[in-house]
Amino acid sequence: MMSDRCVSSPASTGGAGTFFEQHVVAYWLAQLLVRGIPPILRDCMIEEVKLQTSDIGWKTDDFLIIGESGSGSQRKLAGQVKLTFTVSAIDEDCRKTVQAFWQEPYEAPTHYSNTSLDCWIAPAQRVMALNSSID
Repeated sequence: MMSDRCVSSPASTGGAGTFFEQHVVAYWLAQLLVRGIPPILRDCMIEEVKLQTSDIGWKTDDFLIIGESGSGSQRKLAGQVKLTFTVSAIDEDCRKTVQAFWQEPYEAPTHYSNTSLDCWIAPAQRVMALNSSID
């Protein structure tokens, strides 16, 4: 007899998202080791990599990259890692992720003293865009 009950996918129960996040973190840690130039903040070298930053008040909390430019100013790159990310106004995960980033400077202005949050990224293994309108 078949049930109407939903069954979780192997990706969600088997840790595929965690596995992908570990790859993203490994990339940033390797860049830190060689004092690399991040592909997005191209005028600085990576000085710090912070992970799971919700305990220090960040909403965009999977990683925080802090770089230093030749003039000594700090640059920040906050990131949220997603296994899949659907770019759509009606997708709840997309709305929550973007809203958390957008509220960051207003709810935690101390994150930005003497530095600036230059970029925000959400690396995803698969990105989809939905063309839909909201009335």
